[in-house]
Amino acid sequence: MEKNENTEQKFVGQGFDQPYRPAKLPTYLGLFIEDSEASRVHNYIVEGLEQLVKSYKDDKAISQACEELKNGSSSLELIKDMHVTSLFIGGKKSATSSEHFVTFKPGFQQDLELVGFIFVPGKLVTGICYPDQSAIKIENEFPHMTLMKGAWAPKFSNDLMKLVCGKGGPLQKEYQKQEFVTQKEFTYKCPVQVGKGSGTAYIVKTLTNLVLQTTAKAMN
Repeated sequence: MEKNENTEQKFVGQGFDQPYRPAKLPTYLGLFIEDSEASRVHNYIVEGLEQLVKSYKDDKAISQACEELKNGSSSLELIKDMHVTSLFIGGKKSATSSEHFVTFKPGFQQDLELVGFIFVPGKLVTGICYPDQSAIKIENEFPHMTLMKGAWAPKFSNDLMKLVCGKGGPLQKEYQKQEFVTQKEFTYKCPVQVGKGSGTAYIVKTLTNLVLQTTAKAMN
């Protein structure tokens, strides 16, 4: 993936050339934002919902969801330790031989740009991004950042991304061609089935993207 010229990188951890060898096997690795960024993420989601309301003026579900988020009555809550997972290990020692593990750089900092999100009212909000992987390799085919959770667990963000942006998904072409980066804005909605749950997914390529500084961390 080509590096975004606006992306800033800063190294504050172990040496670049040293393979990652932690004393304790972590559960997962990722790029984390600071908790202090929560208000900016909240405002970003509200702005995106306002775009959706304009696109679907007769859709009561999205207008209600937007109003609830504004007045603080939403059943959705912001995720603590928001991050993009670079590698899920889950106790599998075989993962320690992967490129994503060996080349991991704890403390590495880089900017991450959220270019849109998938919103399922009352269920889940998943941020869409294209992280620079020149330093931190990401295993997931569809890198993302879960922003809010409700009735669905954060892990279902993977399923949402695959359903919407993966093979046969309604926005496969837009995702692969990075139109979430190149286009000014667009919206879309479609029914989704995740596990035993179902809902309507509202997708927005935001007018104003959100740039967040992330730090590479290992979590146990």
